[in-house]
Amino acid sequence: MKLTKTEQLQELFEEWKAEQISRGEKIHKFFSKDGIIKEEKYEKTKPKILFILKEPNVLKDLDKEKYNDDNQLQFYKDFFDSTFFEENHKKELKMTKRTKKTNGKKAHYYYFFDNAPAKQKEKIARIAEYIINKNITENYEALKLALEQVAVMNLNKSGGDSDSDKQYFLDYCNNEKFSQYICKEIEIINPDIIILIGAKSYRTQIKQ
Repeated sequence: MKLTKTEQLQELFEEWKAEQISRGEKIHKFFSKDGIIKEEKYEKTKPKILFILKEPNVLKDLDKEKYNDDNQLQFYKDFFDSTFFEENHKKELKMTKRTKKTNGKKAHYYYFFDNAPAKQKEKIARIAEYIINKNITENYEALKLALEQVAVMNLNKSGGDSDSDKQYFLDYCNNEKFSQYICKEIEIINPDIIILIGAKSYRTQIKQ
């Protein structure tokens, strides 16, 4: 029986994680799983979109005494979950208004959340909704569906801090094994479009 893309990614991640562990203290004791948020919806979507991020910001929260790993996809799946949304949206009290000038005209954008991790997920949902449906919206259900239709991945699966260690990141991505795994993950996801989040700092690396 042919494996689903999600199953193929899980096999890849097991090998990838084992390679990180084998390198001991040279690699952060963390592994971040990611990939396709909801494969059944992703497969039906045109175009298929992969968002590539640099690395998860996790180092300050790690248990230094044991190996840590998590499924970053769960944060995306939970983002528009009713419980998550209500608990976090109440903390914000109101939608945050942003004004941006485009071609000399002011455009207003409203964000449900105003903390960085949540805002990033909401922006990804908005970008996906615009690319898939050519639509700019405040509709909660439309943004939820858009987020469920895409894939996301971090290049550095071992994580970083709030201020990224550029040399560590480059060493990780330039490692022969890790570079192969990065390419393999993209190959399995097989997107039509790749969007780099925070691309300026590592665009050259992506091209390589």
